[in-house]
Amino acid sequence: MIKESLELPVPYELKRIPDFDDSLKWISWIRENIHFDVFASNSAVEKKIFEDAGFKATDIPFYDREKYSSTQIRERIISGGDWQSLLPAGTIRVMSEIGGVDRIRELAKQ
Repeated sequence: MIKESLELPVPYELKRIPDFDDSLKWISWIRENIHFDVFASNSAVEKKIFEDAGFKATDIPFYDREKYSSTQIRERIISGGDWQSLLPAGTIRVMSEIGGVDRIRELAKQ
């Protein structure tokens, strides 16, 4: 869904990173398998892990966070409100392909 929705003016690659219960193993795996210039995250813990390992880490700027909140979008989906105007076309297409709206509504019932 991310790849379908990104329209960036710079080259990029999306990589799957396995989860480890150990920060040192996680960083070691990343060093061996992925090459990048900057690590971007809004997680203070993740940024500290990367900075402590010698990587440059930065925040991801939020864009109109109140309007484009994932919680707000899920609430609109559940209530039948307009959520499509808040998402890129690629995300809407994938949501349709995987039955995402129904899945979100079913999870909300639980």
